[in-house]
Amino acid sequence: MNKESILLEIQSLIGEFEQLIYDKQPHSLLRDKFTDIQYLFSKTFSLIDRITGIDKYYLNETKDCIQVSKRNGGIAVQNIMQLIGQLKFIKDGLENNWITKLQYEIEGNEMLEFLNHSVNYTIKGIKIQSSVISSAIFEDTIRKIGKRHSIENKNLEQILNGLKSNNIFTSVFAGKLGYYSKVRNKALHASWDEFTLEDIQQLNSDLESLIREHIIAK
Repeated sequence: MNKESILLEIQSLIGEFEQLIYDKQPHSLLRDKFTDIQYLFSKTFSLIDRITGIDKYYLNETKDCIQVSKRNGGIAVQNIMQLIGQLKFIKDGLENNWITKLQYEIEGNEMLEFLNHSVNYTIKGIKIQSSVISSAIFEDTIRKIGKRHSIENKNLEQILNGLKSNNIFTSVFAGKLGYYSKVRNKALHASWDEFTLEDIQQLNSDLESLIREHIIAK
């Protein structure tokens, strides 16, 4: 799920909601198409849940809006209009980089989805494919974390040193990441016998923590 596909999905939802309330007065009720409306409510709730991650503000706002829209005899048009407004705000925020936290969460969730491929390979005992995937994610993760702390360098080890010097990582954990960097080099140079499947399993575990703590949660 990338930013472009999310923006398209949001725009599609906005269009479908707007079509439902076309020519309707704000204080009127929609007294038919309940199945269609509930379907759109569910799609909206699911989308916002996926893209807002640990920050549930937008999700709770959506939930409240949906709940109060259900009146005796119909669905309140004014609440659907509120929902459209929230979707437009989120869309604008993503397009104009106002909602950076939301972008971080989207980015991190994409990385976790990719990491899951490596995890599945390790479960099957497939070391080569898993190591290549994990090595790519490891480099991308460290560079992203470095960039967010204004630490950039072509050399990955220099970024790790910078993160250690700036107390982003403890000396012990930085040493562990240094070991993973060596594993990455071996994997990318097809030195398959110089590391174990257990190395990749541990790397994957630490990568998940890094992504959640330093990409998604920032």
